[in-house]
Amino acid sequence: MLVRLSCVGVCGAALAAGLWAAVSGAIEPAHEPVRLLERPGDSVGIERSPFGIAQHDRRVPEPRELAMPPVGAEGRSQEVARLSASADPHDAWRAYTLVDTCVRAREVEAAAVALSRGPDTAAARNAMASGWIAAAEVCQDIEAEQIATRLRDLDTAVAAGVAGAAVALADEGPFGDRTALAQRPDDPLVLEWKRRVIELETAAARRGDRAAIVALANEYHSGGLVDRDPQQALMYWAAQRELERQSGLPLSRSASRVAAARGSGLGAEQLAQAFAGGQQLALGCCKATSNAAGR
Repeated sequence: MLVRLSCVGVCGAALAAGLWAAVSGAIEPAHEPVRLLERPGDSVGIERSPFGIAQHDRRVPEPRELAMPPVGAEGRSQEVARLSASADPHDAWRAYTLVDTCVRAREVEAAAVALSRGPDTAAARNAMASGWIAAAEVCQDIEAEQIATRLRDLDTAVAAGVAGAAVALADEGPFGDRTALAQRPDDPLVLEWKRRVIELETAAARRGDRAAIVALANEYHSGGLVDRDPQQALMYWAAQRELERQSGLPLSRSASRVAAARGSGLGAEQLAQAFAGGQQLALGCCKATSNAAGR
């Protein structure tokens, strides 16, 4: 079962939220938009977290599709509490994922409430009509405190190198504030956070974390967290392609056009180095993953 947070064609992140307005009519949601609690500065500060994570209230939902984790026999809140208390970092990652899915669903729902209902949004509402699940169904009985402290679990998962965690950290933004990248780009703390996130994603990519490989290909191509580097962008893209080939996945027919765009401006030697580096990364990370699995 999927929580649809992305949409087709004319739908942007705000328009994607229009489904709730379509299916709920004039009924307002039973809860207020999420306001995450402040983290106590004397107990869990930046000193405890090498990644500088703090809490924030993300107001603009990302246009992406998330799988809604199935709820166990216990309530969602109990499940999160049990996983958070576990010593296994994979359980911490699971706890973070459960709560973060709730947060994203509520963000979309809150944006939908604010969206005007008129002809300009009709196409978006119709496009999303079959893909929305109410936040109440996703969140169930998750508590406000669990929402406020969910990034501690992400912290644990990132430190242990759990696959996907480094990319989730990048998505959270500096100190848990995604707006800091645009509002404080020259802040030394933000610059250090960006350096650390790229370092973590690079290490994750070498371990075979495909999400990190895709993220680095995009980040080096578009810039933002790191300076644009066409050769690095092409290398990580080539690694992604090689992993897809090894897995037997169907390859896109537009690969040559994508490669040309990623490698625009590179010389023949740089292109050869990028493709060779991508293949080497794909082979190396697969070997590392196989060795880890065999232990």
